[in-house]
Amino acid sequence: MPETCVPEYQCHTEATMWINGSHPLEGEGIVNRTACSHWGGDCCYSSTTLQIKACPGGYHVYNITEVPFCTMAYCTDPSTVKGTCPCTKDEECRIIDGKYTCACKNGREVDNIDNLGLDLVCGTQEITASFHTCQLRSLHLNVTHIHLLDGNCIGFTEGNNTGIILATTSLQDGECGNRVITNGTHATYKNTMFVQMKTDQIIVRNYEVQLGFSCTYPLDLQLTLQNTLKPVVR
Repeated sequence: MPETCVPEYQCHTEATMWINGSHPLEGEGIVNRTACSHWGGDCCYSSTTLQIKACPGGYHVYNITEVPFCTMAYCTDPSTVKGTCPCTKDEECRIIDGKYTCACKNGREVDNIDNLGLDLVCGTQEITASFHTCQLRSLHLNVTHIHLLDGNCIGFTEGNNTGIILATTSLQDGECGNRVITNGTHATYKNTMFVQMKTDQIIVRNYEVQLGFSCTYPLDLQLTLQNTLKPVVR
């Protein structure tokens, strides 16, 4: 629930109810808080008491009482607090360590680098490798410094606020640092994604996580008429 006054006619109601106080931290137990209603320009037009408990996992449980009037309702969307959580579509706003934070949803949470997911699309014209920004943030990785073997091939954010950062390279030997290995029947394109770690130190050292990936194609491809084959002879 929001901790600041919510504008009227939000949260599918007329008079919005918000917490006039702060959420407890885990270990503080059950606390009493005052819930105020915003109506007629008064952020605490009327009030009632509720109970809150912080639970493991970054969420809270509320024991609420009936609202004073039927035109009132409790707000339970953290996004009603301006600037609290500028989350992407694959994130949700949670309170972690006493602070509002954007965290992965839909089971995408990761707790170590070995579980970091790199989604790979092996296309007929290019290879696309992508991450979910929420996973990078949870591992303290810098979402703005991602590149392939060739540092000029950098990652960019997918549109529509999806929370996905991707990097692409065409199917050419040497493009963006591509390495091509053939065995007579297949060609394998290999590259590496570099993700820089965040640091708050005054002396900055470049710590990077390296994630290798590859796509394998048969040397004999059957293409539709909508595609153009441009062989490069070496």
